[in-house]
Amino acid sequence: MDKNNQDIIDALARLSEIELQQQKLEQEYNYLQDKIHLAFDSNKYQTVEAEKHIISNFWAQAYGKYLDGGYITNDPFIVDARFKYEKVTIDSFIRQYANGYKTCLDVGCGNGRYTKFLAETFSRCIGIDLSEQRIADNKAENTLGNVEYQCCDISNSSKLVENGYDFIFIGDIFMYTHESNVEELFKLLVSLLSENGILLIRESTLLQGKENYRSKNYVAYYRNFKFYCSSIFERHLIHHQRNYSYNLYHLKKYFNVHQQHSAVLDNPELLNTIVPDYLPNEVRTGHFFLYKK
Repeated sequence: MDKNNQDIIDALARLSEIELQQQKLEQEYNYLQDKIHLAFDSNKYQTVEAEKHIISNFWAQAYGKYLDGGYITNDPFIVDARFKYEKVTIDSFIRQYANGYKTCLDVGCGNGRYTKFLAETFSRCIGIDLSEQRIADNKAENTLGNVEYQCCDISNSSKLVENGYDFIFIGDIFMYTHESNVEELFKLLVSLLSENGILLIRESTLLQGKENYRSKNYVAYYRNFKFYCSSIFERHLIHHQRNYSYNLYHLKKYFNVHQQHSAVLDNPELLNTIVPDYLPNEVRTGHFFLYKK
């Protein structure tokens, strides 16, 4: 037998070995995946620490996996439109409820986009995040004299300013906070406010029901928006409204058909009409909640 034919036969033998290994790996993969999801689906097991691990691991990789890790998207239109919409909304809240306030804390600041935006209004803004890399990048890029970045947990942020913060912004943190820790986090945030200070929470929510989404790659707790208006939240609540920019993720068909990208970028509040007209109430959405100390 010549060398060419022998090489082909050897290659076929090796392929058979690899296919067998792949089958074994696939079986193990499916077993481990089912083991994880079975534990999540069952009421028999307590999985809080595993859920925290998955959330932490997801965010450790988000800024490397996506064009915009903060918004978890590769679509530049969603990034621009969502930020423009939320800037308009937050600015209206500040003018109505926090006019003349001085100090601001941005919790979970990520790439610092909201810290920099808030610095246009407040004389001192502090952005905090658990990611050492994000904070290092933010510090390196920072050119604003009234902005500081700190890598720390919210529980340590009381060291950053005396007499509390006049305004605290926290976006999409409660959706990654297990229900057993929600009350503790909210009380901590309120305690960090100055007298008459304002807490603005931006959260992913549901209009109907609730959903604890738990998988091997991603964990999030989508609560009914009424959750953030009741119980411990109710005493401090002064306003809440829907965040229609969250639903940009669900409007791909609309924008493909109607080509309203430029119109929405020019006037992001068009989303207040587009979303109710084209999306059912069952989809995930978002809300803003304002609380006062």
